[in-house]
Order: sequence, then C-alpha cells, then structure tokens
Amino acid sequence: MTIEKVAPAGTAATRNGSESTKDGNQDYSSVLGLTLPAFTLKQYQAVKTLPKKCTERVLASTLGVPASLVAAWRRANIGLASSVGLDGSVSYRRGDVLSFVYRHVGGCV
Repeated sequence: MTIEKVAPAGTAATRNGSESTKDGNQDYSSVLGLTLPAFTLKQYQAVKTLPKKCTERVLASTLGVPASLVAAWRRANIGLASSVGLDGSVSYRRGDVLSFVYRHVGGCV
C-alpha cells in the first residue's frame, strides 16, 4: 500500500516534497519546516553595502537573521547560491544575495 501526498488545490506536489504553484514557482514553505522571510526594502538596501564576497555570518548579520538559518537555507538548496572554499569556508557573492533578497521582498523594490 502506498500513501500519496495530496497537494492543496491550485498546486502540484513535486518529488522533494515542496509544492509547485499554478505559475510553476516552488513553494518551499514546508520543506524541512523552513520558511523564507519576506525581506524588507531596508534589508535589500543593506545587502547592497556587502563586499563582493561575504561569509555566512556577515550575511546573516546584514539580513538580521541567525547564521544557522542562512546555513539551513543553503543545506536545503532553497535558492541562495554559495561557494565552499578548500578549507570548508562558505561564501556568498553580493550579486547572488541581491537577487535572492529581491525575489523575496514583501512588496516593491
């Protein structure tokens, strides 16, 4: 006997457990219990002041969220591009962060 996940009306379940909305965008709010914040214009402006590459701690501080949450987004592959150095250090490019925050601003930028 198999049990299927039933997606809410207007969405379709995908393999990773997230849901796809009518327009094809992924709804990651239920993946690993993580939710993406609706960033503010103030946070978007703060991201513009980041250096070209920054660490997870610097990014978290700039966004005003715990570094563990930024790490969880990275591990869940939610959409924030990162690179890992040979020494295991994680860094983020300002352009990638700007793009990510812009896509999740709660309102107009």
